[in-house]
Parts: sequence; C-alpha cells; structure tokens
Amino acid sequence: MSLFNKKAMELPEDFALEGDDLFLEEITSEQFNSDRPKNTHYTIDQAIMLMQSLTIKNIGPRVLGGIVKKTLESFDIPFAEIIDDAIAKEAALQAEFQRRENIIGSLATKLEYLQQQNKMILQELENTVQAREFLQRADIAAEERVAVTSQIKNATDAFVADTKPIAPPQTVQKKLSRKRKAASPTIN
Repeated sequence: MSLFNKKAMELPEDFALEGDDLFLEEITSEQFNSDRPKNTHYTIDQAIMLMQSLTIKNIGPRVLGGIVKKTLESFDIPFAEIIDDAIAKEAALQAEFQRRENIIGSLATKLEYLQQQNKMILQELENTVQAREFLQRADIAAEERVAVTSQIKNATDAFVADTKPIAPPQTVQKKLSRKRKAASPTIN
C-alpha cells in the first residue's frame, strides 16, 4: 500500500496554526505530477500499482523487476520513460518532504519559545498568588487585631463601670487606725 492510498490524519475542526503558512492538505499523487514529463504513456504510479498487484510469492526484487520490465516492454511501453518519471517524482517528493521538515523545525522553535513563555507566566502567576494571599492574611490579621482591641476596651470599660472606686491611700490609713483603736483595749 502506498502513501497515496492511506487516509489523511483527521484534525479537529478548530485546529489552526495562527500566523503560519502551513496548509495541512491531503497528499495525493496528482500534486507531484505537475513537474513530470507529460509525454509519458505509463507513469511510475501505474508501475507501482502493477507491482503491488502481482501476488507472486517467494521471488526476489530482481525477478519481480524483470517480470515488470518484460511485461511493459511487451506492450511497447518505454521502460526508460518510467524510470525518468520515477526520478522526477522522487525529486518532487523530496522537495515536499524538505518543505515540511522546514515547517516542522519552525514550529518546534515556536513551540519551545511558547513553552518558555508559559514557564515565565506560571512563575509570575505563582508570585502574584503568594503576594495576594500574604496581603489577605495581613488584612485579616489587622481586622482581627482591631476586633480584639475593641473587645479588650469594651471589657475594660465594663469592668471599670462595675467596680467601686478605691479610696485614696490616706483615707484607708485613717480607717485602719480607727479600727485598731476600737479593737484595742484601753488602759487606764
């Protein structure tokens, strides 16, 4: 089975390579016929089909080539023209292969560049997330400090309101000395 009989790879409908001149067309044998001689009665493609249709087993390539050559010559088909056609087709295929290799190389370079860009973007994203989380924690901590400070002030105010004022030190000493005098026996 040749390359031209295989079905092309199916790509998603939304597949696109922006900015590239890559056209992912199906490869057909006709696209390589344009630079080949037009006066050929029998092309290399037909010779390939003939060789693939032969189901003779256990024969080597020389024998198979001899059978094909004799068969074609018996129909007055110039064997040299088929070889010339094959050479032209090989050149067209090699040129197309090289063009696609160049596109692949360009895409590989672009892919590597985009992967490096993504690494930098990911690092910047991580830094941004860390900074935001740090600032959010600091903001929450500040709000918690304000709330705790407010609770302490409210508790202190309530305690102060519930307690009786303490007498100044001189008043306490006077009361103690009166109690002592009252408690101590008097000597006459």
